[in-house]
Amino acid sequence: MTDSELSDVLLIEDTPSMARVYLEYLKRGPFRARHCMTGQEALDDIARSPTDAVLLDLRLPDMDGLDVLKHIRTREFQVAVVVITADGSLNRAVEAMREGALDFLVKPFNADRLLITLGNVLERRRLNSMVESLSGHAGPGENGGNGNGPKVLPLHVTERNAIEQAIRACDGNVVRAAALLEISASTIYRKLATWHEAPPNGEPALEMHA
Repeated sequence: MTDSELSDVLLIEDTPSMARVYLEYLKRGPFRARHCMTGQEALDDIARSPTDAVLLDLRLPDMDGLDVLKHIRTREFQVAVVVITADGSLNRAVEAMREGALDFLVKPFNADRLLITLGNVLERRRLNSMVESLSGHAGPGENGGNGNGPKVLPLHVTERNAIEQAIRACDGNVVRAAALLEISASTIYRKLATWHEAPPNGEPALEMHA
């Protein structure tokens, strides 16, 4: 695997022994990791060198992990955040999700759980970017345009494209697709039931499973 195929991950962890363990875990996946011990050091690092994902311990010596999340959101850093919390502090993890974290890990966790969680949030970020792109502008002449400029896609087209692309990205697993799009699986099934049997643009029918 080349360097260009690796995702950059910033670990924010103030306990050296734990940081060493997590960094060893990350070496087993398609990640290029670096490490900061304080919140301010991490924010400065992200500003200098954009990263794909952040592993954020919520207990840091200089600032609360939730404040780090708020700074990331305020500065509009394009990064997927996974928070790390101690057992019994799930309310903190829920609060972090409200502040923009995409997922959380509860200590202790193994390498597989870390790698799966990171892979999922990075895929979700990719799909979210895809949805944002679809929600933007179609190319010149698309959607009935005259070729003189971009034309906005209708909302129902954007929604259908996003759902169908998410299902394909999840190999037909509707539950996973729903989680990535942050909607319920029942919503996807209901919408699919209202659409025509033939997918748009002559594409093959979706293969789906729960």
